[in-house]
Amino acid sequence: MKISTTLRVRVERWPMIWPERKELLESLRDPTIIEFNQRRWREIIRRRRPWVFSADAAKASWSREGRSEELKEWLGRLEIIDESMTPHANDVVNAIEHAAPKSQIEDVVLALEHRQLRRTQILEDMITHLREERGWDLTKLEGNLQQRYTEVSRIQEMDATLGKIEENIYEVISIFDNESSINLLEKAKLAQRMEDSNRLDELQQQTEDMSSDYNKRLLEITKWLENLSTRGLHITAPDNPQPSDLLELEKRVEGVEKNAKKLADAWVRLDELLNLFPEHAGTAVALQGQVERIEQVEELLSLLEEYRDEREQRSRSRLASWKEAGFMVKALESLLENAPRSGWLAIDEHAKKIQVCKEILATIDTIDVSYSGIEDVNEWRRLLSRVEVNNDDYDTIRDGIAKQLRRNRWHREKLDESRIAMATIWPANTNPFHLSLAEYEEHIINLQSGQGTSSFNIDSREDRLMLATMAELDMWRQDGWDVSMLDALAERDHVELWVQLPAIRTAVSEYAKLKERLERLPLGRDKNLLNEVRDNSAKPDQLARLSESIPEMAKHLAALPENNDISPTLFSPSPPQVFAKLHPLKPILIPVVEISEPSEIIEESSDIESNIDYRNMEHLTSTNSNNTSDSTWISVREKVGGPLDDSPRDVRVQRLVRLIDILRPSEGKIDGDALALLRRLEAVGDELLKWTVQRLERRHCPSDGNLLDASKRLAAKFDEIPGPGFDLPRQLDTVNLPRTDDLQAIMNEVKLLEKTTYLPLAGSKDAVKALS
Repeated sequence: MKISTTLRVRVERWPMIWPERKELLESLRDPTIIEFNQRRWREIIRRRRPWVFSADAAKASWSREGRSEELKEWLGRLEIIDESMTPHANDVVNAIEHAAPKSQIEDVVLALEHRQLRRTQILEDMITHLREERGWDLTKLEGNLQQRYTEVSRIQEMDATLGKIEENIYEVISIFDNESSINLLEKAKLAQRMEDSNRLDELQQQTEDMSSDYNKRLLEITKWLENLSTRGLHITAPDNPQPSDLLELEKRVEGVEKNAKKLADAWVRLDELLNLFPEHAGTAVALQGQVERIEQVEELLSLLEEYRDEREQRSRSRLASWKEAGFMVKALESLLENAPRSGWLAIDEHAKKIQVCKEILATIDTIDVSYSGIEDVNEWRRLLSRVEVNNDDYDTIRDGIAKQLRRNRWHREKLDESRIAMATIWPANTNPFHLSLAEYEEHIINLQSGQGTSSFNIDSREDRLMLATMAELDMWRQDGWDVSMLDALAERDHVELWVQLPAIRTAVSEYAKLKERLERLPLGRDKNLLNEVRDNSAKPDQLARLSESIPEMAKHLAALPENNDISPTLFSPSPPQVFAKLHPLKPILIPVVEISEPSEIIEESSDIESNIDYRNMEHLTSTNSNNTSDSTWISVREKVGGPLDDSPRDVRVQRLVRLIDILRPSEGKIDGDALALLRRLEAVGDELLKWTVQRLERRHCPSDGNLLDASKRLAAKFDEIPGPGFDLPRQLDTVNLPRTDDLQAIMNEVKLLEKTTYLPLAGSKDAVKALS
């Protein structure tokens, strides 16, 4: 019991943090196992306080030297040494065993204490860093210095893992997906508070996988954008997508691909429609490849399909109505089937002509052909029903109608004279105006022969004379005359109209002379008078009054100040635009710059000899000849036009320009043969200009400008309204031409160009093919 009590006292002095203290105190309650407890105590002391046994062994030595109290002091001082420092306490143990001098023991103990202090300070710094800067609680920090070091090392390993997690989150994940980064940070903080290393390892692996996945997806989305660009597709996205763009772009991938497919399908249909409606090509080009504007593309597609269906239905309806009216439309039907746009344009163009033809047919239907003219009328109907009806046919028909109306008028006038002579026997109930010419003729013949008149049902018939009058007014109306007053007069008092018609016919037939007289007047001096004359000149019933008022207008205008800024333009009768005559070809005047030098008047004197140096005459003649050659070539070249570009135009025009450029004078000199060829090319240019202008005017296109401009305009028009026969060559002329010194070869080229130029205005154009 005594040994057990003594041992208990020693154990109770141990530090509370020693786990063996509590265990051994419990064991000491049983005195029967004192030997085990002693052995256990010695093991613990040997491991934790090795100098205690050294002190017991050297106790006698210390006592002989009278240093027992000093030994107790050293042992008490060593109690503060942490057990983890025992591996470093060999010097202290040796000093105690050999009862080393106090100073020596002081040094080794002090060194051990300093070593422990440094380790403790380092540990405290590590703990402070982990707690204050890294946020670790260090809830399991207990035990000796070594155990605490071990715990801190464990925390540091977890902190390194946490650092990698935070690095992945802040440097990668957060710039891709801020919401996911916040979620991961919260999970990492929770694992930190729990000091769960396994959870931190899982989070580290998760963040690394997410970082790698985000980078891989960013690369894929970049390649996807490049693929879109390669396919000609465009979306609102950066050329080089940043991590912050990834999630937004990934959300759009499915929709963009879906719209891209819809865009491709729509563009296939739209491409065909743009051939029909090239005026919408600009809008389509602006939408080409714009995936995000698929709705606008579909709207454009729907709009063009509606236009196509509308144009197709309108064209078909027109053709059906024209066919029902007796017009031959087979050529237009074929054109509409094979080339819809050309068919639409041709039908629209022909619709104006059909309208005029219908008006002419309505006029023809009112003509009395009971006596004669039925063959001509049938021929006119046949001509008007053709698609190819042209201005020559119109002139022929119009002249024929005018002749037939005159012939009928004269015939009826003769019959009226005969009727008046037989007024006493003419049936009172028979109105001659309701009789056709054949019936009228038969009545007259029967009355003259005494056979009596045939009975005709004329109660519901129209007035033949009135129909002829309206037909005549219609002919004037088609020429552009304003016959509104005559129409009103016909409704109000047709007899008065018949009385005025002879004088009106004469005035209309002599309008050209009246127009010439009026244009000689300076009408620009009085704008009001000019407007009045311009309006009245288009009214047949006002022509006689205009003619009579010329002296009075001349007197009025003579008293007014001059005004040359306004040139009077009066009415000129012309057929409908679709049958308008081509304007006559007018010469193109090339201005020549003249240099006028002041002349000096010199009095002749027989005593003064002339100072002219006749030796310089030959030089002057040569210089003038060179200047003439240059000016001739420049005049011909400027007449044709400016420099030749790559625009499509008649290949003959291109060949003409190239040949003229070959004949350009070298150093201002050109021989007679080359000059003759230049003159022939000038004539060719005039003929080509005439040919081009005629075809432009037939297509109602402006015909002004030089040959190059006109030919370029005609080539563009041919694409919309092609001419009959083969397609005129309009490709770039790349044929090799002779050298400038080979006049014979140049002459052959000029002959070939002349052969392809001097062609009839209608008919075969096979010769033109030879040039291309």
